[in-house]
Amino acid sequence: MKRNTEQASFSMLSNALTRKGVNVTIAGGSSYTNGKRIVIGVGPWDQMVCSLLHESAHLNHTNFSAIGNVMQQTSTALKNAINVLEDIRIDLRNIREFPGAIQSYQSSRRILVDIITKREFTNCLDDILYYVLLVGNLENGITAIKPALAGFDWVTLELDKLCLKYAQLAQTAKDTLEVRELAENLLLELAAMQQANQQEAEGEAEG
Repeated sequence: MKRNTEQASFSMLSNALTRKGVNVTIAGGSSYTNGKRIVIGVGPWDQMVCSLLHESAHLNHTNFSAIGNVMQQTSTALKNAINVLEDIRIDLRNIREFPGAIQSYQSSRRILVDIITKREFTNCLDDILYYVLLVGNLENGITAIKPALAGFDWVTLELDKLCLKYAQLAQTAKDTLEVRELAENLLLELAAMQQANQQEAEGEAEG
């Protein structure tokens, strides 16, 4: 009964945020939307409310047709990069359109910090993209996430500048199609940086 009441309440809130007739289901551990329905993962209440705000923002601002062929693939670097940059873009839209939303984001990130600090991050693509997301959170004014950056002490100054650059570009992107282009460019720049670092390391080894 409680779960049904929560789902009904979340559906009403999502309809108010999006002005669309959207059904909300509470199930599992992950939150997502396909543009037609919203699934909210089970967790702390503040986390669930923030997830609803975030997924509703996707309904308001994400052009699913612009990235549909990419997002249908199970695991691609481009899919992950688009997700990260689009999340930064739509969260900022949420914060600007609903000023009270920032408090929900802050509460949610305080919960996430405890989870993130228990993880070990390495210099792999997925973790670099996660760092872009954290930087984007800070740029959006969600300061509660800052303690999580302690686990990214391996990030070089050069990499940090690149991540900040794309987080800021995502903030000003006009639509999802532009975000896709940004994601493609980000991956190209990361690959070029990795290649340059590898060549430098090989040169030092030979010397």
